[in-house]
Amino acid sequence: KAAELIAEYLPSIIRRVVEVDKQSSLSISIYVRPAGRTESTKDPEVIIKAKPDYGDEVVTLKARLTGEGDDAQLSLISELVQSELDEVEAPEEEKVATG
Repeated sequence: KAAELIAEYLPSIIRRVVEVDKQSSLSISIYVRPAGRTESTKDPEVIIKAKPDYGDEVVTLKARLTGEGDDAQLSLISELVQSELDEVEAPEEEKVATG
C-alpha cells in the first residue's frame, strides 16, 4: 500500500521539476525511514527527492506513513522546492530596495 501511495505523488513531483528544465534527465530517490528511528518518528517516514542531472532544482517531499493495510495513508509533512525558497526571499529584498 505504501508503494501505491508513493506512486501517486511521483507524477506531480516529476512535472514540477521538468517545468524548470525540460532538457535534463531526472533522478528520483525514495527513502523510507523506519518507525522509531528517532524519538520524533513514531510512524515510518517517506522522503522523495527529485533532481535533474543538470541544474540545482531539487524537489523534496517528506511524508509520514500512518495506518496499516487498506487504511494506510501518506500525510505530507513538507514539500520543499529550491526555487520557491528563493522566490520567498526575493520580494523582501525588493521592498527594502524600493522603500
